Amino acid sequence: MATSTITTLPVLATVPSRSDTRQCAQRRFTLKSRRALKILGHAIEYLTHEQMDRSGNKGQLEAVRLLMALNHQVYFECPEMPAVGAQIKAFLRIDPA
Repeated sequence: MATSTITTLPVLATVPSRSDTRQCAQRRFTLKSRRALKILGHAIEYLTHEQMDRSGNKGQLEAVRLLMALNHQVYFECPEMPAVGAQIKAFLRIDPA
């Protein structure tokens, strides 16, 4: 019997929900990170649609969890951009020399 060698990545619980009153931070994505997020998103979507057609496949469910954890990891590795208000305040602030 083959054993699974998939390592479980922790799913980050700090993803803000839509009901959260705080604003979500915007992120600066590189071309590489955009491509990775797009590919991961398509893979997750494909596997979840397959999962709906077939119930009881634990391997696909574990694969979706793994892909979602990787998706979170790529997303949170991208640096946060300051909010527009903070950018305007920093631009208007004149430091005496």
